[in-house]
Amino acid sequence: GSVAGRVVDEMGQPIAGLGVSLCFAVCRVTDTDGGGAFLFEGIEPANQVLENIGLPGDDPAAAALVTSKFFDIVPVGVDEQVTIERPFVLPIVDTQGPLTGPQQFTLEGGLEVKFSADVFGTAKNPLPFPATALYFGAKLVAENNWPVHGYDGWTLLRGWALAVWDLEYENAFTVTAPLGLSQPLPAGSEVTFLVADYTYGFVNGTFLEAPAELTADGMAIVTPAGTGLDRSTLWFAAVRNGS
Repeated sequence: GSVAGRVVDEMGQPIAGLGVSLCFAVCRVTDTDGGGAFLFEGIEPANQVLENIGLPGDDPAAAALVTSKFFDIVPVGVDEQVTIERPFVLPIVDTQGPLTGPQQFTLEGGLEVKFSADVFGTAKNPLPFPATALYFGAKLVAENNWPVHGYDGWTLLRGWALAVWDLEYENAFTVTAPLGLSQPLPAGSEVTFLVADYTYGFVNGTFLEAPAELTADGMAIVTPAGTGLDRSTLWFAAVRNGS
């Protein structure tokens, strides 16, 4: 089969020369053309993870501090020619840094995040290449830019794009995510954080489900005590259909 699509910036302008990967048993990599388009051919039938691996501009280290990613899971059938009509938008995030020590942020959309900056950038846990300093921020992802597949029965309520992308440490991020609803969710609703993770995505065909609890007022979800989100990618607050 094949997978074709297009990448634009937040103003809708095409991004040329951007690295894009499509991963299942192997990862294929290509660059967008002058119109921001990409094409993968000879694709085996599977749930394929699609994301950008490149960064815009002439300074990758600087771009890594503020550029998030797009991410989606693309089902490809036998000999299916998949054309993704909606362009992928590459988010640019307002970040703060360089950071050391304990951090507590209130970010766009009221997202609250706590973590220790000192667990990142060590010899055992280096920063994601090509970032050379620790910055952090999040941007609300508009609903029309949400991924299309990989929800596994969950309904997305709100999502954030993170930068620096892919900071990773077990239970690193303590998170409170306001749901932006006009009415609270019913008590007992089944909720989760869906986290973009390319390895989990191509193995399971879905986003990673991380534990979450509904706040008493039904208007936000939080990471339970003693847990946290492991990595900074895309975070979606979600409720199980039928809850």
